Amino acid sequence: HKPYFMPGVDTGDYVVVVNCERVRVTGNKLDEKMYYRHSQYPGGLTATSLRQQLERYPDRVIRSAVWGMLPKNKYGRKLMKKLKVSMMKFNFV
Repeated sequence: HKPYFMPGVDTGDYVVVVNCERVRVTGNKLDEKMYYRHSQYPGGLTATSLRQQLERYPDRVIRSAVWGMLPKNKYGRKLMKKLKVSMMKFNFV
């Protein structure tokens, strides 16, 4: 709805993702794509497959995919605050 576009400038728009648990992927990504977390303790690396992540936290899948495409600086963090991800079971529309 805005007639102008400037790369690298926040124009104030939000992005809303609805029904994030309905994400569909191709190939063997459900079992082969892994998400890693570390607890900062020795031996604290935890690996979670995409299938498990979609069952428990489908919003984190979308957030991590978008974060991977954004610059890792103040501007990228500012844009991540404008991303709204909602799940069907918590959607009170």
